[in-house]
Amino acid sequence: MLILMHKLVARRIGVPLSEIRIRRRGDIIFTHIASQADPLLVIIRSAKSVSLQTYLDKFTIVRDSRLPSLDQAVVDALFDEIAFTYESIIDVKRNMENIDLLFETIAKAIGPLTGATILDLGCGTGLSVQSRFNRGINLIGIDRSPKMRDIALLKGMRVAGIKDFENQCVTLDGIFASYVFHLMSDTSILCPLWKCLKPGGVMIANFHKNRGVESINEIIVKLNGSIIELDQPDGSERHGAYVEYHKQK
Repeated sequence: MLILMHKLVARRIGVPLSEIRIRRRGDIIFTHIASQADPLLVIIRSAKSVSLQTYLDKFTIVRDSRLPSLDQAVVDALFDEIAFTYESIIDVKRNMENIDLLFETIAKAIGPLTGATILDLGCGTGLSVQSRFNRGINLIGIDRSPKMRDIALLKGMRVAGIKDFENQCVTLDGIFASYVFHLMSDTSILCPLWKCLKPGGVMIANFHKNRGVESINEIIVKLNGSIIELDQPDGSERHGAYVEYHKQK
């Protein structure tokens, strides 16, 4: 099992960094444990403020409730670490199915997508470029991982930076987030994106294992958006909850 934690969390809970084999990516520590009886895992689990969260069924992040602002940096480091093997780790077919469902839901909300500017929030390696809905639309991607952005660019995706939205250089008809919000503790990007969304535009998202719905809903309410909790587009619950966010005309 690959364990990731911020160095400040490691220090606070007393991880003996000099006694274990670790690898660093900036402030993030990577280490492997061989079994549930590993002494390091015993130390981590004995810390009262700490919890473990598993990602992609393979990687475990150590979170400290006293230092929540550090969580996003650890998640970002993980996805930069696995960028080049990401598509061999995930279920690509399942992800493409969800992307198509999100495109379809946007089309139902705003009409035909031909000529529309649609943002893939958390575009990762650019899977949405391959969607059957990516015909005649202006598809833009944005992602926190520099390495994933580079891969998306190689696939032909137009990738924007946060400054493009902070400066309102882009006008959006719709936004979708596929398997993103359960990974996003830093939601500061939502405000500039919402400002770039046209009046009457929509953001559609699925929430893996229904994680993150309340926090995103709270943000959209503060931005004066409206919220519609959708039925499962494919009639199943395999992609988690679907929510549609409308910007008032």
